[in-house]
Amino acid sequence: MAIPESQTRVIAWRFAADSNNSVSKPILSDSGNVSKELKLANEYDRAADFLRLEKLLIDKGRVWIESANKGKSLEILSRIRSEDKYPKTLRLWSHYFVSISNLFSGISSANDFSPDKCIMAKGTSLEHLYLAERMENLRKSGNLKGSIEIVNSLKKNLSEFKKSGSYDNSISYSVGTGFFLIGNLLRHGGQYQEASQYIDSAFDFYNPSISSHRVELHHCLYAKSVCNAMIGQATIEYPYEIVFENDYLFANALIDVIDAHAWWNTGNIVNGAKSAQDAETKFKKVGASNYAMRANSIGKLMALWGDLERQDFDTI
Repeated sequence: MAIPESQTRVIAWRFAADSNNSVSKPILSDSGNVSKELKLANEYDRAADFLRLEKLLIDKGRVWIESANKGKSLEILSRIRSEDKYPKTLRLWSHYFVSISNLFSGISSANDFSPDKCIMAKGTSLEHLYLAERMENLRKSGNLKGSIEIVNSLKKNLSEFKKSGSYDNSISYSVGTGFFLIGNLLRHGGQYQEASQYIDSAFDFYNPSISSHRVELHHCLYAKSVCNAMIGQATIEYPYEIVFENDYLFANALIDVIDAHAWWNTGNIVNGAKSAQDAETKFKKVGASNYAMRANSIGKLMALWGDLERQDFDTI
């Protein structure tokens, strides 16, 4: 499938002209794999093949909750997390995905990653993930003191993992997300330089060949672009080959927001507003109304900016 102009031109803006890095251009993909994966999940469930079911969740579940099949995905995940017949780690992963989905939809609960839930995850590959998400949950609910109390111990725990190490998909996802969420907290506090370094650490642990990891990489790109903008660096160097898969609705919407700002900075208000509108549509499809409102605001700001520019031109 051909790469639209809206992607090739923005990439040119994101990279410095004299960059010596060899970076592949984005690839567009009509994957549509989620419906097939959900059928497979149900087959594994009926056969009580919980090992394969858990691996499927770890590798694919993060995509499911951002796709057009979000509703069906949540039905399966909610069932798994609520029944004791499933292994503990499978229930923990299911609870994690349901809770993250609620977070993006603006209906998260303080109990999603409560101390009891974190204790339940202790000793598993999700231990650091649950602690990091509790920190994020507290941040988003306005309890910065509680969030900061967690971040110091989390930093120490994550420092034990080296990017040159060999970890399974579950651990590398948990560690990468831990680094990313520390970056989120630092961004919230205006520490963009340090936040950028933690986001870089997240990049080191995610594996772009794994669907769930690729979604998180898209989120990292968005966060990195914000940091770069705030520290006066107007370029983004992609550490992996981006795949704009149709199933990644929320993550791709974040990339659209980056594009909107990129177009705005290059003076192309029309394309910027179009990217903002695309982001709003995708956010709405996955029920992320708060994010859709932000994208809508960006589009309206661009329209006002365009009107002002035309007025200035007319007065010359």
